[in-house]
Amino acid sequence: MTGLGKHLLIEYEGCPAERLNQVGLLEDQMIAAAQAAGATVIHSVFHHFSPQGISGVVVIQESHLSIHTWPELGYAAVDVFTCGEQVDPWKAQAYLQAQFQASSVSTQAIDRGLVPAAEQTLEVLALKRERWFTARSEGMALSFLQKGHQIFEQQSPWQQIKVFESQAYGKMLVLDEEIGLSEADEHIYHEMLVHVPVQLAPASRKVLVLGGGDGGVVRQLLRYQELTAIDVWEIDPAIPEVVGRFFPHLQQALTDPRVALKFGDAFSRMTALKQGHYDLIWVDIPTVKGQETGLIHQQIIGQLKHLLAPQGMLIGQGALPRFDYPGFQQTLGAYHAEFGPEKVFPYLAHIPTVPGGTRCFVLCSLEAINPRTDFDQEAAAMFAAHHQLGYYHPGIHQAAFILPRDLQGPQG
Repeated sequence: MTGLGKHLLIEYEGCPAERLNQVGLLEDQMIAAAQAAGATVIHSVFHHFSPQGISGVVVIQESHLSIHTWPELGYAAVDVFTCGEQVDPWKAQAYLQAQFQASSVSTQAIDRGLVPAAEQTLEVLALKRERWFTARSEGMALSFLQKGHQIFEQQSPWQQIKVFESQAYGKMLVLDEEIGLSEADEHIYHEMLVHVPVQLAPASRKVLVLGGGDGGVVRQLLRYQELTAIDVWEIDPAIPEVVGRFFPHLQQALTDPRVALKFGDAFSRMTALKQGHYDLIWVDIPTVKGQETGLIHQQIIGQLKHLLAPQGMLIGQGALPRFDYPGFQQTLGAYHAEFGPEKVFPYLAHIPTVPGGTRCFVLCSLEAINPRTDFDQEAAAMFAAHHQLGYYHPGIHQAAFILPRDLQGPQG
């Protein structure tokens, strides 16, 4: 008689946090541990959770290895379940202990099942790897299947920056474990952020972009020859560098002679900027649920308003309305307090890679306008066709300002 398999329940403690929070490295180590044990690896699936922690399974022909990590505690729980006399799970345990640099290890060994000894011939299967990135927030998780290894990771003084290639949306830029942009749908965000206000203010000459270091807003602005000056303030110099490596079609826009790219915290320097200097101002800085950002501070909105020319417009983001409705209302309230409700116009775009699938923009105007009709629809249609825009056209422009009933508020 012999056992069906050997099962090790392993707890690694005192591990450096960075050893337990790099999904690509951890997957490679788990596969290597299985191979060190003499197992045949056929499949792997790994999830990286926000802000930290990884769960993963390596399926082997002789059973499986699984892991769950708590980087903040320096702790990892691992199962190694193997069948057959040719596989030694203790070699996998020893390999992982060395890789994790664990200060202490406890292991339970269990024999699983008793059956008559018999020779088994196992079919050799090709390895299939499955790795997921998961952006997790309160009450919601959004997962994307990766094509392979994570392409890039860097901790700048301002934020953690990652790039990976997804199966469905191409390369994706991740900032502090939140999706910043993806190849497949960044055009939706940038087209709606830019073309809606510019079509309403075709005589604009000078514009300011706060944030925007990825070049997406500027790429759309450069389609307007009448714009003579585009000032861009980016707080993190690493963003243009990373985007230049992995999203060059966006970053190239920042090299145009009409563009002045500056680095630093523009909010702290606004007092030095000229009054009434800009026709249009964009705040291309995302709002994050549970964090107060400059977008919802009425004082900062007032400072930006001060920089607008007499017929100028301020364009920012609202909180994600399907994900954070209280934040959505709070942001609108801050804009209302400065511009007046009759001159604040939220509008929507449908973007698959944001939580809830709906992104809100807020257009604020110094003069009374009707944003659904106060633009040349024929000219906008010709513009969209000429530049082969993927999302924006006059019908979308008009429809974007019609909020669903449940987002209109009690007086909608």
